[in-house]
Amino acid sequence: MTSLAMAKYILAMSDVLFFKSELQSKPGKNLGPTTGNELRSLEINTLEKLKALGWEKVFLRWIELYPYRLKLVVACVLIGAVEDYKYYEIDAELKDDFK
Repeated sequence: MTSLAMAKYILAMSDVLFFKSELQSKPGKNLGPTTGNELRSLEINTLEKLKALGWEKVFLRWIELYPYRLKLVVACVLIGAVEDYKYYEIDAELKDDFK
């Protein structure tokens, strides 16, 4: 590989790595590597976009693509990321509404 090709490859990889880590560089609570990857597959690349769309809409899109994610804890993860709470700190009333 020539040095020019290597430089182009390194620049391309740095763009990919930046994109992959964007949610994790300013993470919401509860968003780890797996949830970050899945959210990026839904074109939700930033916490701001997640907040703008709202946790309900994102959850519906998420379980459409990843049906095994239809769980209360996943909804709590999104609510916590949007509201800046840990998933286990979500208000019991809100959890009941989700159920």
